[in-house]
Amino acid sequence: MNIQQFAVASVSPRSIAWLIRLDEWDRFEKIIKYNCAMLGGYFNVLIPLTDQDVISEEYQRFLVDYDPDFIVLAPGMTSIQPETFSARLHPFATIQWRFISRIATLDPWSGGTGISATMGQISFSWKDSIPINSVIAVADDARPDISRLALVACGDVEPREPMWNVMDDNIDLDATGYRENFLMNLLNPRQDSDSVRTYIKDESDIVPAPDRHQLTSLISEEHQFPLADVVKILETSCRLQHHLSLYRSFIGLTAMYNKMGTPRRTFEHRGHDTPSMVILVSDNFNFNEAILFWNLRASGFCVTWLPFLELETNNDAITKWLESDYGGTFYSIMMGKGLDIVFSCQDDFIPRLQVIIENLQ
Repeated sequence: MNIQQFAVASVSPRSIAWLIRLDEWDRFEKIIKYNCAMLGGYFNVLIPLTDQDVISEEYQRFLVDYDPDFIVLAPGMTSIQPETFSARLHPFATIQWRFISRIATLDPWSGGTGISATMGQISFSWKDSIPINSVIAVADDARPDISRLALVACGDVEPREPMWNVMDDNIDLDATGYRENFLMNLLNPRQDSDSVRTYIKDESDIVPAPDRHQLTSLISEEHQFPLADVVKILETSCRLQHHLSLYRSFIGLTAMYNKMGTPRRTFEHRGHDTPSMVILVSDNFNFNEAILFWNLRASGFCVTWLPFLELETNNDAITKWLESDYGGTFYSIMMGKGLDIVFSCQDDFIPRLQVIIENLQ
């Protein structure tokens, strides 16, 4: 008797490690949008490459510990370097960037592609029940660092690709999708639903869906990630990571599915001496800070970022928030234990930062 035994396994959501070159901001934003379109995208990680397209020893250890289901290569790459390290990895597949559509899509409501990890047909009929502090990323050219932080903290997804229908010489434009449904409930009273989607104006002009810069004038202020107030930046970053069901964002919605297969780090994985809350401090929110923020959050840390100048000039307000029972103390206790300040910086202001930290303590 010839007996065949086989097993078919499906992990949903899938855990993905994205390899990325430093300062590839456009691709970084696209990767964020991919993660915001799929289940568990909150917990996927970013792996920076050196100038030689090699994974550093530090990130080699991180990637082995993460043990992703899929590894997505940077454009032009065909293999992971160094080769001696790639033998230690055991993903289901390593995907070249040009084949990313095999495992991910930018449209959270896409169907029929065989991709099982998208967000699906989630209802956004929140008019009466919407959490009042759902938060979206906005942008201001005058505040590029906080604007980048807002994107990493909140995420974003691509606008719906418009579909045209022409019947009896009447042109109909269908451009309502996942992003549009989310934003429609956050508009300020002066705006209508057309303002967050592609639409036809005066029967001839096509007005594209707004970007994050344009959303600043369209979305109610209480639903925008704060770009100025340092305490609000701290508070909003922490709320989005702790109160996932009350403070919704595009990336936060994907975290609802963490129990369906995506690895989530615990103190047993990280070690008992690791902090529960991390505040990154640097002159600018550069590529390294963006990747570190994303990966710390994906690994279960409560993380936020402050510009060094704000820490220096708003010492009293930050100290008050850190010591508040509903501020830093609350989040450090609820997310685990202890409060540490972690910073990335240049050597020339380390002594100044150490003095400020001593004052905070």
